[in-house]
Amino acid sequence: AYRQLHEECRRYVEELNQRYGSEGYSPVLMVAEHHSQEQVYEIYRAADICMVTSLHDGMNLVAKEFVAARDDEQGV
Repeated sequence: AYRQLHEECRRYVEELNQRYGSEGYSPVLMVAEHHSQEQVYEIYRAADICMVTSLHDGMNLVAKEFVAARDDEQGV
């Protein structure tokens, strides 16, 4: 089920990037690999949005980490 969800997400990212992107610009960057906590915070600070879609417990902490990492009080 996890592989199937991953492939579905990957397809959506490809579709969105084809529709709204251009040469040299991809509006959606899917990062599907392990990162250190510091790398995650760097990604959070660089992002304009954080979309948390998992149905698993604890994902609300991801949203809180995103907000906490944003020292510029930007992003949603």
